[in-house]
Amino acid sequence: MISKTLVVNGMTKTLLVNPEDSLADVLRGQLLLTSVKVGCGTGQCGACNVIIDGKLVRTCTLKMKRVQDNAAVITLEGIGTPEHLHPLQMAWMYHGGAQCGFCTPGF
Repeated sequence: MISKTLVVNGMTKTLLVNPEDSLADVLRGQLLLTSVKVGCGTGQCGACNVIIDGKLVRTCTLKMKRVQDNAAVITLEGIGTPEHLHPLQMAWMYHGGAQCGFCTPGF
């Protein structure tokens, strides 16, 4: 097990993780961020996408041992609030793009 400190959706989290676990499994299993979906499990579909330090990253293939300490991770839960939707969330609503939410991270 290794200790990792991440800034997830603006909040600092210190986690104890298996270095071989995927970031997707840690975000879903330990932090309960269910917008991160594992679709294909091979990094092809984009359902597991998050933004890490300003870059779009597929988390299903990213092992925790390769995630930098203090990395800034933004999931769909972190891009807006019910009171103040992000422009992307507004566009999904306006154009009818938000359906079940499984493929939304890939968009």
